[in-house]
Amino acid sequence: MDCQKFIQQLPELYNNWGQDSLHPRSDRFQKLSEQVPEISPTNQIQSQMSKENVMQVLNLAVACLEEEEVYCQVGCFQGASLIAALLNNSQPIAYAVDDFAGLDSPLEKLTKFADNISQFGLEEQVIFCDQDFEDFFIELQQAAPEIKIGVYCYQGSSDYRSQLLSLLLAKPFFPEKALIVVNHSGDSVQQAILDFIATTPECQLLLEAGIYLLSWDRNQQDVDTNILKQKRNNFLIQSLKGVTEEAVLWEKIDLKWPLRSGVIAKIDCPVEWVIYNDIFVDGEYDIPINKALELASKEKFNFLDIGANVGFFTLRLADIILRNQIPLTYLQGTLIEGSPSVYRQLTSRISEMPACLDDKIEVELKLVHGLVGNRQGNGQIFEGSFHGMNSIFPVGQFIGTDVPYIDLTSLYSENPNIDLLKCDIEGSELLFLENYKDLLTGVRCAVFEFHHNYYDPKQCFDILAEVGLINRQLLRDESTYSVHFFWK
Repeated sequence: MDCQKFIQQLPELYNNWGQDSLHPRSDRFQKLSEQVPEISPTNQIQSQMSKENVMQVLNLAVACLEEEEVYCQVGCFQGASLIAALLNNSQPIAYAVDDFAGLDSPLEKLTKFADNISQFGLEEQVIFCDQDFEDFFIELQQAAPEIKIGVYCYQGSSDYRSQLLSLLLAKPFFPEKALIVVNHSGDSVQQAILDFIATTPECQLLLEAGIYLLSWDRNQQDVDTNILKQKRNNFLIQSLKGVTEEAVLWEKIDLKWPLRSGVIAKIDCPVEWVIYNDIFVDGEYDIPINKALELASKEKFNFLDIGANVGFFTLRLADIILRNQIPLTYLQGTLIEGSPSVYRQLTSRISEMPACLDDKIEVELKLVHGLVGNRQGNGQIFEGSFHGMNSIFPVGQFIGTDVPYIDLTSLYSENPNIDLLKCDIEGSELLFLENYKDLLTGVRCAVFEFHHNYYDPKQCFDILAEVGLINRQLLRDESTYSVHFFWK
């Protein structure tokens, strides 16, 4: 990789270089962006830099590859950035790595990606690997350790572990000189990059402007300790340390139990113990669940869980259905969680639920990672070890992580009728209600946890009454929050 050429030519390719209004001089990337909309999985949010600006960076980087070097990109989405990297760069081979995790209908998205690659005549140039990056690099090390990745672009999951591990696993394939593009932003991303640089003197930070550009030079052995000290996020580091130590302790306890219904309750940390007691011991949601089952069709039941956390609400719903032998034939549900780390736990817990229902009820569960409130755009969720309080509002010194908003109406375009809606999103409930009155008209029963520090619950009552949810029952009343059940 000719890094010097890349550094010299990059500013020349933009108007307003060094300003927030910078954009590529060429309009070909704008046209490409319109041809191939870059829709990313909900657990993979890209940087704050515009798509066209990133496309120009990748295109120049690939143009500066040396002979026999390859381009490798983790996170392909619909292929726009990959296609941009290869525009008028017909020689280099490109490895494209993505298992489309976090997307609805992954096979459909894979087909769309393949169609876009074919449309631009890149089938022979792109080697697509349908797997996560960990499996890819492990298998590549065994099958082709001689591969030289001159340009590496990572735009997969944005959590700390994924960011750092992706760099560590790619490291053995870097030639004497290489360029690394991390198409993400946020505290966790920055700290992962700093930790990689701290342990890898060959790597230096070239540019931080919505994305991270890193140079790799095997002859470079000096680490810029000033940058590491200035940008070090001590709170994040301590949080990661605390989470790790606590996780080890709870893993040793291995606290789980099969309920009489067959549902398996598993508790991994103190906050889950609190939530478990609220839902299973105190039965906080039992009245809404039973009422919704009573009002629903005797064959089908459709629920929406916004702020699913690790899935205890869904497990309680299954528990009640099985205990009471509710004569359902089909259970359909959508579970939405905004925290990247909690979402991973959710996928693991819920995977065990259908096993206890398969021989009795057909189950279709859709798990979605993203924020709910606005219909589009990006936001931040502030996470801490007590993940029951993760919120878009800064809480203490919780760590902010970039997450995209999802459009709920796209999830319910075919079946807008919802038998039971549960919403607990730590202060974003009013924003959700204001933006989704159309969706709420199809809801028969709903249970909300309202957070009084962020809005007046009466505002929520008025909107719910407007869409026909006129009956209300107070389930819990605390100083800073309350739980209410609504039905038509």
